[in-house]
Amino acid sequence: MPGRRMIEEEELHAYIDGVVDRERRLDIALYLARHPADAARVEAYRAQREGFSALFDHLLDQPPPDRLREVMRRAAPRR
Repeated sequence: MPGRRMIEEEELHAYIDGVVDRERRLDIALYLARHPADAARVEAYRAQREGFSALFDHLLDQPPPDRLREVMRRAAPRR
């Protein structure tokens, strides 16, 4: 890709998360189309992300356990 900057690892993760701007998303998609090994790695990351979401997303709406709240309270700066 002459004139384009390299695709960084963190951009691949941002691409999976859907937080890359439209133009850069196209650059990454074209790059992945030309680099099947990297495309396979991105698909493995995507599958891993989906697996974690399936296992743990239900926890996002739950309050932290009492013992963790106590640790957070003790660690909070004093006012």
